[in-house]
Amino acid sequence: MMDSVENCLIHLDITSLDIQQVVQMCWDNQLYDAMIYVFNRGMNDYINPMEKLFQVIGPPLREGKALTDEQVVMGNKLLVYISCSLAGRAYPLGDIPEDLVSQVKNQVLVCIRDRFLE
Repeated sequence: MMDSVENCLIHLDITSLDIQQVVQMCWDNQLYDAMIYVFNRGMNDYINPMEKLFQVIGPPLREGKALTDEQVVMGNKLLVYISCSLAGRAYPLGDIPEDLVSQVKNQVLVCIRDRFLE
């Protein structure tokens, strides 16, 4: 059922929804595609989704621990999200608004650099 909710969310104009409540619902139900979409389209925020995912998968990676299945899914989505962002593509579908492409690419690269220099 939650897959249907996620599919609906990524096709809605989410600006009329309670964005914080939708983000929390997405996080609680592991609807990472929808969460990313809401951050990107609802708030023009392309960094917080990366930060949220890094916060979960980063510690076990730094400690050399194996990732859980959920963390592997998050990591895979994070890699695709980064790739899309650097290519000017929106995740999970569409394109980043043309006037934001350069800014998003720069922010994503800075975020990655800062993560690896921690």
